[in-house]
Amino acid sequence: MSSDGEKYSLDSAEALHDFAAAHNLSEIVNFHNVVRACLSEKASEFADDVVVKSALENYTHYLATATFLMVYSYFEEDLYLLWKWKAKNVQRGKEKSIKRYQPVLAWLGFDLGHSSWQFMLEATDIRHSLLHANGRLDHNPNRQRLDSIVAKYPGELSVMHSRLRVTAEFLSRILEQVRSFQDETKRVGLAQESQNSSE
Repeated sequence: MSSDGEKYSLDSAEALHDFAAAHNLSEIVNFHNVVRACLSEKASEFADDVVVKSALENYTHYLATATFLMVYSYFEEDLYLLWKWKAKNVQRGKEKSIKRYQPVLAWLGFDLGHSSWQFMLEATDIRHSLLHANGRLDHNPNRQRLDSIVAKYPGELSVMHSRLRVTAEFLSRILEQVRSFQDETKRVGLAQESQNSSE
């Protein structure tokens, strides 16, 4: 039984994966929310201290960035497991990003034009900037692409002193898109199983 009282049937590897995936993603969200609440509490405690208040605002952005990277990493693991369990005979692409899973997704019948996949490709560019250039857009060879992504999500992504900043609102968006991707892969998988059983 989950922490919210929902019952899970763990009679198969797939059911166990679904349970663990939902739990792990929820734990990332819980981590973010608990730490953010602590930062907020400290901010009110030090409301008159400009230096501490500024530091706590930075910590809030660091937290959003770290949480974004954890969610993205979770998504990469989910792609790997999808390939390993559902399409291990399909050769992954040679790309060094999540694009290497496009042949796997296509083989599974997943529409690569699906909004969740397109969003995760944008998230890949954000991830690369955060990890390989510490979010510095002026050090990134894909500056124009990153600028267009930031412009697409005003109030969720921003640039300060040429550094990419992620907000809690953008975290909500990536969580929504990861879940949408999972729902779609499950729907496609069920449709494929149904078609295979009727043949």
